[in-house]
This record gives sequence, structure tokens and C-alpha cells, in this order.
Amino acid sequence: MDTKNLRIGLTLSGGGHRAGAFHLGVLARLADGNLLNKIKLVSTVSGGSIVMGLIYAANNNQWFTREAYKNHILPAMRKLYTERNLESDFMSHLTRFPIRWLRRRANHLAEALSEDWGMTGELSRLTSDPRWIINATTIETGKNWRFDREVMGDYKVGYTLSGKFPISEAVAASAGFPVFIGPLEFASQDYCFVETYAEAKKAVNKNCIGYRLSAEFELKELNLWDGGLYDNLGIQAVLRHFKPEPRAHNNAESVSSSNLELQLPMFDELYRADRKEIDQEQPTPEVARHAASTSSPDLEHDHTLDLESVKELKADHNRRLTKDQEAVNFLIVSDASPAIKPTSFDRKWSFKRLVTLPADHTRMMYSKQIVTVMRAHPYSGAYLQFDNDVGYVLGRAKHKDHMLEDISDGEINQIAAESLSKKQIAKLADFGTSVRKMTHHEFSGIYRHGYELADATLYAYNSELGAGFEHIPFKRHHPSP
Repeated sequence: MDTKNLRIGLTLSGGGHRAGAFHLGVLARLADGNLLNKIKLVSTVSGGSIVMGLIYAANNNQWFTREAYKNHILPAMRKLYTERNLESDFMSHLTRFPIRWLRRRANHLAEALSEDWGMTGELSRLTSDPRWIINATTIETGKNWRFDREVMGDYKVGYTLSGKFPISEAVAASAGFPVFIGPLEFASQDYCFVETYAEAKKAVNKNCIGYRLSAEFELKELNLWDGGLYDNLGIQAVLRHFKPEPRAHNNAESVSSSNLELQLPMFDELYRADRKEIDQEQPTPEVARHAASTSSPDLEHDHTLDLESVKELKADHNRRLTKDQEAVNFLIVSDASPAIKPTSFDRKWSFKRLVTLPADHTRMMYSKQIVTVMRAHPYSGAYLQFDNDVGYVLGRAKHKDHMLEDISDGEINQIAAESLSKKQIAKLADFGTSVRKMTHHEFSGIYRHGYELADATLYAYNSELGAGFEHIPFKRHHPSP
């Protein structure tokens, strides 16, 4: 694969303003590598949804070029994150009517985003390329509710047209963390639902004829909570579109396949859900035989294929890429999720911890599986975990994953020395998942960390792809004043 055929899927995790500043740094590195126009699918959660909504708002709800991002959007984001306080703005909307403390709090987060932060417009105003998916969680079904510019819903409730739905409300639903914010109340009786995403997307009848809400969920309203309760990385929304190029590999961890579903039995439930949205193609006989060999939960065996098998897998892979217009062959997961740290029991925060523990377990499950896929398919992606430092990424790539073979330890040490240290990163992580106003030091440090970590990971694991994946020092594009 060369960069000409590169189709990037990007996921931006939750994690409050810390996640927002981190993701801004990641996007800046992609801009400096001239990779923004390669992004075809974006999936966001909570803090990732907030920052993407603000980016779109700063650019008239259009996707952006490198020049627009660096010269206009980034300065606007720095100003918002360091001069306004979303917590205070949200509380101001709540206290206008004290009864609002009891319900509809995410609806008033949407008011703050719209009135105070400039996030206006309806989903239909968004550009179709790339497709932006905003993830929330339906409490009544426990499933992943998705918004995009045309359709919204989950596979239990059904799907409906979303074009007139406000962007600020979709983002607020995605960011409606329990306790502090809470759910967005969604007036489901005002919408007409069909069973599948594809049916809703093709719909032309706006008068509800032939539409119905599933009898199991004939409710006047639904409660949409933080997308991080279901998947804080936003990975599920891109899984069925992620088709990494199959490659022959000598690594014992390698599991070559053109279909991610065949590789990851753990995701069977997720794929069963997505099958209700699109018709899955039947794999070729060779892929089917390989599926049988990899369906065992024991992934320790060497399933490396011979050259002819790899050719067959590549042919099947290209056929699927051609049919799926939203297919991506390179996945970037920007993970600024908060780490769960040991702590003494505190009754005041026990409910919050009970919520975050299972979410963190789900995140760990997804991250391990996605990293397994990326190692099985060299040059297919980058997993960016906030807690990692540049020295760790480059050292692991060279000495454990056998990448960067032409780079000396001295060169690695030099790049690491020019980057934020582990101690500095740990200090930045103390910001937590708040949406309070950031200091310029906090914003600049977290933004820089996102940039440097993205650069190190793209370079360490994907430099053979060529332009855009070379090492780009942070200071080259961010000279000291």
C-alpha cells in the first residue's frame, strides 16, 4: 500500500478537555504530514466529540485543509479552551431554572455549547467526506447510539433521519457523563424509525408512512448518555469498515485475514449488531477456510499463510474495498482515556468509580485487540495511548517489534530527549477529565504531547509508507517565541 491509496479512519476518545487538547495535537501532526485529506471516517466519543464539534463550528461546519487548521482553527481552539470554562457555562444554564438539576442536564450542556461556544447548525450541514460518527449510549437498550449527518439510532431501537438534529445536542449526548451531566432526553415520539441503517439512509418519505418505532421500545422519550459508557474509544463504529491490507508475516503473533470479524471472535456480538445495518458479503473459499483456522479463541498459534494464500486474501480485500465506499485501510486510535489509579474508598465518589471501572475494562479489551490486528498487519495503523512517552514507543518498536532497524539507539535517544518526558506527561495527566478552563501551560503541554506521540508512532510503525510518516520534530512547526 502506498499513500496514494491510503484511506484513514480516525477515532477520538473521551476524556474531557484533556482529550480535546491531545486530539488537537494529533490532528496537527496529521496536518503537517499532509494527511488530513486522507481521512475518510471519524468516530468520536465525549471529549473527542466536543473538540470535533468545535473544530467544525470554527470552519463553518466544513472539513478543513492543513492551512485552515493551522492558521485559523488551532488559534480559535486555544482561545476557547484557555479563556472559557465549559463547566461554568453549563452550570449557568442549569441555575437559570433550579428544577433543571433533576433532569435534562445534557440538554442544557447543548445550550451552553450552542450559545456560549458557537457550536451551531444541524447535522445535515456537515460534509459527507469524511463521515463523522458521534457516539452515545442508549440507556434503555444499553447499546451504542450513533449520529451522523443523515441517520441516527441504535440497532435495538431502530434508525431514523437525523438531518435536522442540532450538532450541539448530538455532542452533548455523547458527553453526558453520569453524575455531573447526565442524559440527553431524546423525544423519540417525534421521529419515525425503521429497522436498519440502510433503510433509513435510503428513505425519501418524510411523513412517517412505513416507519415505526420497535414495539419493544414504544417510549415517548429515550435517554442518551455518554458514549464512553459503551465504548470510550469509538472503535466499534469503524470496525466493519476497517480492512487492513493482508500481508505475509513471519511473526508468530501474525494472523492474516482480510476480514476483521474473522480475526477477532471477541467482537462477534458487535458484528451481529452491524449486520443489521448492511449486507455482509460472503468471503471467498480461501478466506472461509482461513476463518475456520483462526476462529479458535487461542490466538497463540502461528497462522501465517503461504504466498498464494496471501494473494487470494489480497484479491478479496481489494474487492471489499471497492464495494465499501467508507472502507478504511489505515486506523488511527487517539486514546486520551483516563487511567484507573488505585485509591482509597470514598463514598462521595464511589458511584463515579463504579461507572468508570467497567468502561475502563472495555477500553482495555478493545485496545488489546486492535493492537493485535495492527501487529498482524504491518503499516495498517497507529494506537496512541496518552500515558506512553516517545522514548517508550520508539524503543519498543525497535527492540520488541523489530521495526526501525536502520535507526540507531543514539538517534532514538536524541528524538526522545527532544520530547516530553514520562514525568512531564504524568503531570499533564493530572488535569483529569474535567471540562474546566485550561491554563495556557496545560493546553500547550497536552497539545504538544498529542503531536509528539502521534509523530513517534506513525514514524516507528509506518515510516515505510513514505511521505507523511517521516519523523517531524514538534519544534520544526512550533518554534519558540
